[in-house]
Amino acid sequence: MRRKNFTLNELLIVIALLGLNLALLAALAPGVKTSAQLTSCTSHLVALGKAVEAYRADNAESFMIAISPGNPGPTWATRLGSTAMGNYVKAENFNCPSMPVYLPERWQNASDLASQNNWMWTRPAYGYNDIWLGGVRRGANGLDGGKPYSMAALEEPSEMLVLADSAGPGREFGSYRVHPGYVKTEAVLWPRHDGAVNVLYADGHVKATASGLDQAGEESSQKLYVTGAELESSSTKEADSCKWRCGLD
Repeated sequence: MRRKNFTLNELLIVIALLGLNLALLAALAPGVKTSAQLTSCTSHLVALGKAVEAYRADNAESFMIAISPGNPGPTWATRLGSTAMGNYVKAENFNCPSMPVYLPERWQNASDLASQNNWMWTRPAYGYNDIWLGGVRRGANGLDGGKPYSMAALEEPSEMLVLADSAGPGREFGSYRVHPGYVKTEAVLWPRHDGAVNVLYADGHVKATASGLDQAGEESSQKLYVTGAELESSSTKEADSCKWRCGLD
């Protein structure tokens, strides 16, 4: 049989279809990337949840104190990551791929990493519920007098926020703590996964909670704290603000 050649119109149609397919792939790529980052972030929080559980098992079922007294003292991240303080989790699990990674040089130095008291790390990607769960408000002197809660003190562990996607006051890095009320100059929940924030709860499960907006920003962060939101602020001490207080005194 005689081979049929492509006409000019047919070639143009093929080229147009190829261009359309490439455009569709380009449009889908950010979504695929975001989904992969969300999965990785969730995996890191699950690992941190197991580390918190292991820490509690070694400390009379007590959660970590936010930051120890001293000049400076170790933060909760140091307590979980330092080889001298238990070596509960790998350093990589403190970072989220959707947030600019900030790893202090000490993570690369085994002798510094092993130290218990000579450094504090305040910029992991995930912030800790230090004011309530970490016991800051139980201390007469704030951080220095804080006393963390035990697991037995929680009325509903599945509703108690332990760690969550965070951003510091400058928003360029994460923060080791999250404030229970939205304050623009404070470290806050930061919904960096298409407007959703990953949260680790005291019973170990991780859940992504949407802010209602499709991107991270001050407005999407603030929406997580407004009355009626799933992660409503506990700063008013209302009984239904369970994600932060959950019955704690």
